[in-house]
Amino acid sequence: MDKTTRVAIEAATQAGKLLRRLVKQSHQEKTKGHAHDIVTEADIASNNLIAHIIHRSFPNHTILSEESSPTIDPKKHGHLWIVDPIDGTISFAAGLPFYTVSIAYAHDGEVVSSALFMADTNEVLWAQKGEGAYANKKPIHVKDLPWEKSVVGFDQSIRKRKIAMEKLAPPLSLEVRFLHMSAGQAYMTGQVAKGNFQGMLSVFPSVWDFAAGVHLVREAGGVVTDFLGRDYPLFTEAGHIACTPSVLPHILKHTKKVARYFLH
Repeated sequence: MDKTTRVAIEAATQAGKLLRRLVKQSHQEKTKGHAHDIVTEADIASNNLIAHIIHRSFPNHTILSEESSPTIDPKKHGHLWIVDPIDGTISFAAGLPFYTVSIAYAHDGEVVSSALFMADTNEVLWAQKGEGAYANKKPIHVKDLPWEKSVVGFDQSIRKRKIAMEKLAPPLSLEVRFLHMSAGQAYMTGQVAKGNFQGMLSVFPSVWDFAAGVHLVREAGGVVTDFLGRDYPLFTEAGHIACTPSVLPHILKHTKKVARYFLH
């Protein structure tokens, strides 16, 4: 196991332990320009702990974090850590376990190590490039099911939310077993990697929302594309799909119809 992978796992584990203590407390919330985009003191505490653990081992590496450095140009840094200290802050603030700590390390623009702390199961999902994906020490894989029996996550985002809910969510919900919309994006992507969901769509993500989860899905045998079925690069905010190979054509049937709204 590479040192970057070990550090990603350690940071996710320690931040997860911190959040499991803090989630039981009351939290002061601040909005970041929209009622659906909030931050709590726990986000900041988790962010600071993660940064300390990373810089203890890699003092010269750059951290791109939603809560402390969201405006960094990621293309200018060869050693980049991409961090969301709480993905799913609304769930966290409500005392629900559908949140994660998301950490990815990218070398020259490619993620090579990733870790997700999953609050509901108190486990860390992690992956290293070319070595597969794991939940703690157990290998994990995506799980194909027939389309009509599939569970699909749907992150409607803040931007273009109305279009996503009117044009994309309804036809999907009529075809799959369950369209899950009550968790953070990284959490739902992690569920794809574990084989509990068969797919996940996000309409306008930020890189800290998906960097770790997308890496995990790929290492777990899944596929990741944009809404037209093209390869999905790391530094983009276009809508994307992370899913099992067999459900991809079914999702693309719907996303291609609305892709013009969600291509950045």
